[in-house]
Amino acid sequence: MRRRDFIAIVSGALVRGPTAAWSEEAIKPAKIAFIHSAFAVNTLNETGDNPWRTFFSELRALGYVEGRNGVIERVSGNGISTQRYLELARQAVNSMPSLIVTAGFPTVELIKKVTNAIPIVAMVNDPIATGLAASLSHPGGNLTGVVVDAGLELWEKRFQLLREAVPSASAVGFLLPRDFWEKPYSVGIRKSAEKVGITLTLVGLDLPIGEQEIRSAFMNLRE
Repeated sequence: MRRRDFIAIVSGALVRGPTAAWSEEAIKPAKIAFIHSAFAVNTLNETGDNPWRTFFSELRALGYVEGRNGVIERVSGNGISTQRYLELARQAVNSMPSLIVTAGFPTVELIKKVTNAIPIVAMVNDPIATGLAASLSHPGGNLTGVVVDAGLELWEKRFQLLREAVPSASAVGFLLPRDFWEKPYSVGIRKSAEKVGITLTLVGLDLPIGEQEIRSAFMNLRE
């Protein structure tokens, strides 16, 4: 699904009733809790240096103006260890929003543990493999959103293309946060690689992930 489609889903979830008027006066005030694991709170806006700025500008385009008929409670982990994500999830829920917007498996999983009543709109990888949803068509519970990865079949196709491009590739370094390596979705990725004769080797990244962390990871790959 395209990013603009995702924006429409999120923004549409805020509109109650059979019809939606476009004037600010006719739009019911909405309160959103926006939780992100990495981006700083002061960048989560229309001018921030991250992809989510489009989300905030689209909200304005739909008539939701922060400070007038919209309230946004921003919560960020600033790239810290996932051990604090539960605290962040509780902080978002305790702000009593009508909707929670988030992204990524760890935060979504923990928010679902904290609340089963507040609607959660999330951008995640395969929600089936991670146990977040029963199916894409009927996710169940209080979760909806956008899947940015079509699942393990897509990963298998990626590894097939890698073998076609580099037939000798049999051991491949895989960069990702260490905490993710033992998650169900990661196990499935490794199995997808094994199907085409590739063994993945973890090149773990510690949080927060910065330039030096990336440089060190590539140095380890060269050894």
